[in-house]
Amino acid sequence: MPADNFVMQIVFTQLNTLMLTTDGRVFSWGGLTDCLGRGENNDSLGIDEVRFKALKDVAVVKLAAGRNHVMALDSNNRVWTWGSNDSGQLGINYDPNAKGEDKRILKSSRPVQVADLGKFCQIYAG
Repeated sequence: MPADNFVMQIVFTQLNTLMLTTDGRVFSWGGLTDCLGRGENNDSLGIDEVRFKALKDVAVVKLAAGRNHVMALDSNNRVWTWGSNDSGQLGINYDPNAKGEDKRILKSSRPVQVADLGKFCQIYAG
């Protein structure tokens, strides 16, 4: 983290810690869970940046965390989620490309944008 940035917010899941910096970047560390937001092939317990696909020139402005999922609000008022989706808490319900009867998405190890339901100004995860 560059020296001219500060910690703006810290949130916790059951096994992970996530930090939002004043320049809008998100860092995570802790147990090897999908809440790290770093993808499937991550085996680092250390601090590393969470990468947001298609989030160029847009900063994260707020984080929220539940027991095993995370939400981020960006400066364009869009919501991003990752972690466990066993109860639909990520707001992403079905994978139309999945094979078989069960097309539910049960987790995401990277941030995914919640469907465009309008502009958000607040997030909360419990």
